[in-house]
Amino acid sequence: MRLYKPGAQPDLRDQVLANVWDWDPDWKVLWFEDGQARGPMERRRGTDPLSDELFAGPAKPRKHDWIDPFVTDHLFVARPRPGAKTITVEATDRFGRVYSEKLAL
Repeated sequence: MRLYKPGAQPDLRDQVLANVWDWDPDWKVLWFEDGQARGPMERRRGTDPLSDELFAGPAKPRKHDWIDPFVTDHLFVARPRPGAKTITVEATDRFGRVYSEKLAL
């Protein structure tokens, strides 16, 4: 899982983005703001900002076709309140394993 601060993508100026690798519909992706549970994150389609930064556009090196940014369905967004200090995302897979990442805002 990788977390991105608000503004990592132009259309997400005020939203945190989480890329949850290996996600499937039986997973649960929850978020916490400053330690308080805020509920499930909203799933969306899009590209990973780091992949865009490293490999998108004609000026970027083309190493392999499979490395180019592509639209995925395992991105999740949440809108923190102004003044929030930390966001934690917990992704629980179909087997009950919990993966957690924390992001300082």
